[in-house]
Amino acid sequence: MKFFLLSLLFAALAPAANLPDSIGAYHRTASSQPVLEDQAIWNELGLKDSETATYENGAAKFKATAWHLQDATASLAAFDWLRSAQSTPSPVAKLAAETPTGLLLVHANYLLAFDGYKPTLPELDLIAGELKNVENIALPSLYLPSENLVPNSQRYIVGPAALQKFSPGIPPSVAAFHLGAEAEMAVFHSSKGDVSVLV
Repeated sequence: MKFFLLSLLFAALAPAANLPDSIGAYHRTASSQPVLEDQAIWNELGLKDSETATYENGAAKFKATAWHLQDATASLAAFDWLRSAQSTPSPVAKLAAETPTGLLLVHANYLLAFDGYKPTLPELDLIAGELKNVENIALPSLYLPSENLVPNSQRYIVGPAALQKFSPGIPPSVAAFHLGAEAEMAVFHSSKGDVSVLV
């Protein structure tokens, strides 16, 4: 009985196997849970589980990470937060950004990151098919204009921890997060310098 209980405990603590065993010609060689900085923000986003896997094909290798979040709004917020300031939009998904060596994208209530490799569309379809408990709920409407927008400066804020990180001048007590309020912010170029706008 003791061995059985320990097995259940280790199974509960093990990273969820959301990522496939193979991506293209690459095969998974190791899995772990990613290091989570700003745990309070992840809690606000309703992080359910996460996994980082290393894939290898001979001497070539890359890492893939999947974060399973509470809904698509949380995925959008995580995407805005983790997207590189140097990234450019990618055509592989509605919310996707790429760098010369990596790719970050939203798939429903998942955020997926690839470091060292950019999967093809057929490979992404196979990866999406492996994800568990996918909830295809519509993304929130976004209201910030694109004119004079500083690229990749957008942040979607769903709670006080994110507000404190991205716009610390606004007290959480006035944001009414307890009533379901959410906010969007970004930085814009102006004649007097860059300015942050929050709506």
